[in-house]
Amino acid sequence: GVVGAVPGATVYADARRGVQVRMLDGAVHTGFARNLAVLGAQLIADKDLTTDVDVAEFFVAVGTEDFIRGRQCESGTSGGGGGGGVSTAHDGHYVLGYFARIKHQPGIALTTICTLPAARGLGVGSLLLGLA
Repeated sequence: GVVGAVPGATVYADARRGVQVRMLDGAVHTGFARNLAVLGAQLIADKDLTTDVDVAEFFVAVGTEDFIRGRQCESGTSGGGGGGGVSTAHDGHYVLGYFARIKHQPGIALTTICTLPAARGLGVGSLLLGLA
């Protein structure tokens, strides 16, 4: 979905493809993290909704329209998201999926991984698993 700028620090970026992953702390960005948890519970059949997001960190894959459509960004920078009736009231990136893991638990690589339906087949799940 279209969002404002996804909070957190960029931990991976491929400007040519128009995709990046941002890490955010659930205790700092509680509202955004709760929205991700709700989204995951809606898309994953056996996922229970948890609102206890302050113990987790979230890695959110975001991409430009060009990435979603399978095109490389010609300029090497992220697109602006202006065409096709898409709102420009965001930073030009769309949430594609995320994974979450419990902070300070090195033995637990991830607790949830979720790829949005529109991003399936784009390698987002593999990208997230590679970072986990």
